[in-house]
Amino acid sequence: MMQAAGGDMARHLPDAPLFHVSAAAGAGLAGLLLADGFGRRRWAGHLIAMLSAGAATVLGAGFGAFIALAFAATTSASGNLADVAGMAPFLGFIAVADGLGTSVPVAVTWLLAMTSVQIWMRRLRSAPLT
Repeated sequence: MMQAAGGDMARHLPDAPLFHVSAAAGAGLAGLLLADGFGRRRWAGHLIAMLSAGAATVLGAGFGAFIALAFAATTSASGNLADVAGMAPFLGFIAVADGLGTSVPVAVTWLLAMTSVQIWMRRLRSAPLT
């Protein structure tokens, strides 16, 4: 099982390959739902993007943890999907907060990713219609 740098809450999450695939799927789903919050102009647009980045991170963590825990529960002989469904948002949030709070490379990567999304969406919004 994965061990987090600052604690052992991640022990409740599945092994690394399933964890990473689930995290990517959760982040992608959250990104699709909150994409409209990125790419706007001026300070208000940057504020909306910051709020959207935070919301997408929390929502994606919950989605990703639910996907991972649901898969782990359905493939385990003693697994019960109902038992893990309520824990998923909490465990996802704890795993992401632990990663962002205890690892500078993780925090910098997150910041660069969110900044890149803002810039990319800004370019898409200003692109001429063809």
